[in-house]
Amino acid sequence: DFDTITVHVVEVPDLETYNAEICVGDSAQLDAFAPEATSYAWVPTSTLDDSAIYNPIAKPLTTTDYIVTVGYDSICPDKSDTATVTVNIPIVTPCCDTTIFLGDAVMLSANAPDGLTYVWTPAAGLDDPSLANPTATPDSTTTYKVVMIDKFGCVDSNEITVEIISPDFEPEVPDAFTPNGSGPAPNNILYVFDVKGREGESIESISFKIFNRWGEMIFEATERNQII
Repeated sequence: DFDTITVHVVEVPDLETYNAEICVGDSAQLDAFAPEATSYAWVPTSTLDDSAIYNPIAKPLTTTDYIVTVGYDSICPDKSDTATVTVNIPIVTPCCDTTIFLGDAVMLSANAPDGLTYVWTPAAGLDDPSLANPTATPDSTTTYKVVMIDKFGCVDSNEITVEIISPDFEPEVPDAFTPNGSGPAPNNILYVFDVKGREGESIESISFKIFNRWGEMIFEATERNQII
């Protein structure tokens, strides 16, 4: 006697996933190409809108490997594959809040390692608002905002405040004096005084030099009470 046994060979199903690259805060659609699949299970699930479909939306905050396990309604075992979503995080950390006197200048710095383009606002008081490190000469206290686009196309922004202070003194030097002791005391000496304070009480340090017509220094004072 005899009989026949037929062995059916089932082709192993294909499974292919696709990686993605996004900016932080954006999302990417995963895709598990698996013909004849009957079930999908993605992990981790916390940043997916639906972990049981073949193309869920992923919104990770950091670069994440998503593993999908695909089931088949056949004798074939489940298959798994990994899709990586790379998260690019743009960083701009401008330096630094500062205080300057009215009329002075300060260089702003965006400090963005992967920065590609920059836009500073307001543009008033800046030599070039498209530079990473423009020079600022504001007329009043100003907060400058920089918007940076990095080499991945991601955007970040930050701010720098430049505080303007007006000098509380106004130095003055007499343009004539009589050093023979014949006139009132202020006229007998040549010294630097503070117009606002009159007696120089707001002056903390001083460098006062006098040169003759040949460019030779004939007097130098480092204390405001030094007189010629």
